[in-house]
Amino acid sequence: MVLFCGDINSPSSSDESVTLTRISGEPAGERCDEGGRKVESGSDLNNNGRLDDSEIIDTEYECGAWKVWDGDFTVSDMASVQEITEITEITGDLFVQADTAEVLLEDLDFLNAFVIVGGNLRLLHNHNLKNVNGLSSLSSNFNGGFLFHKVGTA
Repeated sequence: MVLFCGDINSPSSSDESVTLTRISGEPAGERCDEGGRKVESGSDLNNNGRLDDSEIIDTEYECGAWKVWDGDFTVSDMASVQEITEITEITGDLFVQADTAEVLLEDLDFLNAFVIVGGNLRLLHNHNLKNVNGLSSLSSNFNGGFLFHKVGTA
């Protein structure tokens, strides 16, 4: 799982480069007893929108419990809202589809600690959703993409 962040459209000339970050899981071992994540950063010297291995100038390790959900995850009820607050990475798609009598989401603040989505992020039928600020902790472009459908207006 590799991801990056940065504005791939910001360079206005070939002399400018964008700083990108790539985050991946770090297994338990020498650097992190319990595992964690590896954060690599550097300049996108060839302006391809990706942090290539040759462009990495800094690597940091953030150790601690790293909970990975293998596959797709759907937020559709209060139990799934609670469960996702303990997950740091989803290898598949993240579906937020929570307009039910039990869950009427107005924001996505419960996702504040969330970091990686390996697939698509899909916000579907959340008529009461007023903002997506809870997604600010995602430091990535997704391997997939975003799909917003019938999102409420603020």
